[in-house]
Amino acid sequence: MFVLAINASPRINGNTDILIDKVLEGFISKGCDSEKIYLDKLNIAAYRDDLPQDDFNNVLEKIKAADILILGSPIYFGSMTAQLKTLIDRFQSVWEDKIFRGLNFSHKRQKGIFISVQGDKKSSYFDNARSIIKNFFAVTGIEYSNELFCTECEDKQDVLNNNDLLQEAFEMGKDFSF
Repeated sequence: MFVLAINASPRINGNTDILIDKVLEGFISKGCDSEKIYLDKLNIAAYRDDLPQDDFNNVLEKIKAADILILGSPIYFGSMTAQLKTLIDRFQSVWEDKIFRGLNFSHKRQKGIFISVQGDKKSSYFDNARSIIKNFFAVTGIEYSNELFCTECEDKQDVLNNNDLLQEAFEMGKDFSF
């Protein structure tokens, strides 16, 4: 089984990255292959009619190959990062293929996980990003299977102070059923 994790945080080794790694450790402990992509290191242009050559098609092919897709993003001003929203917006053509041409994104069963952190204590700040991720998974035919949210994670490695959350992240991968 191949697990692809996409980290949309510009903070490498930050809270989102740490939680993604813990979930991946759980998957790896049961023999899964995995890869992690940092969106901030890629060149993915915003959606428009005349699209340039960029890194989108490589990411697209990796998403198609994945059995499990993990999307991770911190919450900025009530939503996901611009990096993740730009990637999702590029799937507009996939939506058009599905709606107007009857084409499916993938012909295999895929499951998705959303991981997100934010500095405030209000869990409602995750709602907008969760809605967009659910729509993205629906368009691509990926089943929204699980989520892991952490509030009050403002400083770069705050999640390291929460052993219960780290264990929950590990078990999410280890106990995930396909």
